[in-house]
Amino acid sequence: MDRTSQMVTDISLASNEQQVAMMQLAQNVEQVAIMTEQNVAVVSETKNTVGRLNATAERMRKAVLQYHI
Repeated sequence: MDRTSQMVTDISLASNEQQVAMMQLAQNVEQVAIMTEQNVAVVSETKNTVGRLNATAERMRKAVLQYHI
């Protein structure tokens, strides 16, 4: 009976440890998802900024072409 009780206790402790580990894993996955969303937003902003810079550079290039040295 002692051995059986110890085994049940061990199984219960292991089960609790697994539950804690699964909760931590779920939190980490959620954090990764949040970071991914933030990265997507940054990439989109960067793409828009590059587009505006390219347009500005093209306007400047055309303006400079008007001058002959």
